[in-house]
Amino acid sequence: MEAPARYRELAAECLRLVSIAKTEEHHKTLREMAQAWQELAEEPAATSESLRARDCSIGDVSCSSS
Repeated sequence: MEAPARYRELAAECLRLVSIAKTEEHHKTLREMAQAWQELAEEPAATSESLRARDCSIGDVSCSSS
């Protein structure tokens, strides 16, 4: 999966969690996290490639050579 698609999924998951968050602080934090993931998803491809390399180093995305 490409990094921008993964970031959009993470943004959507944060927004889903807002509906079950128990406190306003958690709501706010999750909304902020969703916004940050969405902003990352919208960054130019060059930045996405840099982020993908970082994600590979922490095991968040598939890093097979292709």
